[in-house]
Amino acid sequence: EAVIKSCGLAETKTARVQAILQLLHDERGECSLEHLREASDEAVKRVLGSYKGVGAKTISCVLMFCLKRFDFPVDTHVWKIALALNWVPKAATRDQTYEHLNAKVPDEIKYALHVLLVKHGKVYKNDVKTLRETLRHCEAGGEELPGEDAPPSEPTAVKQEVKPE
Repeated sequence: EAVIKSCGLAETKTARVQAILQLLHDERGECSLEHLREASDEAVKRVLGSYKGVGAKTISCVLMFCLKRFDFPVDTHVWKIALALNWVPKAATRDQTYEHLNAKVPDEIKYALHVLLVKHGKVYKNDVKTLRETLRHCEAGGEELPGEDAPPSEPTAVKQEVKPE
């Protein structure tokens, strides 16, 4: 429990993780999800989604970070930035944003773009002004980024692929 809490998870999450581990142990004789490694993305989503407290973002993170699959998790940062950049309709929910971006963002940049947007969201509190300036600079052929705190230029490729609705 102390390890889970040290990661910043609330007591509710601790209880849910422990319940999932107990269920896995009871059903499979071990506290492991390794059996999902060979499963299809849809099967992984179905299995993980059956556990109480495991939602779309957690499932997407497991697919991308643990199973090395091409998936694009949408957390609050990604969602707010996608809305601000008009990558999705203004009324899009997080789930709709997940579906839209997973369809539009090229597989080969999903991981890097996700990490970039989360980092940008944390550093700049989801303010896209700096991100827009960086995109304009990159599109204008600038090779060096303006200011040393500016985010990397990876979004240029995405802007070309992810068209506003």
